[in-house]
Amino acid sequence: MGKTLAIFKIKAKEDVEIKDCIEEIKKAKKGTFTDAKENPIGFGIILIKAAFMIPEKQDNVINELTEELNNMDKVEEAELEGMTLV
Repeated sequence: MGKTLAIFKIKAKEDVEIKDCIEEIKKAKKGTFTDAKENPIGFGIILIKAAFMIPEKQDNVINELTEELNNMDKVEEAELEGMTLV
């Protein structure tokens, strides 16, 4: 069975440090956190690109991980940007 690498674009809440948000993201239970990078997009706005490994055959796990990320205290918004089999 293969695995899926899912990349999420995540915006931290305004009053939250990016590093603190990344630490919270690492605790996600629906996927295995692999990496996160800060991605400045302009006007002082920084998005986080976070990668998670997910078993390929798990049903609905992408939606569950997206929901889990969006429900975190330090996350304003999380959106699936892309995924690929590895």
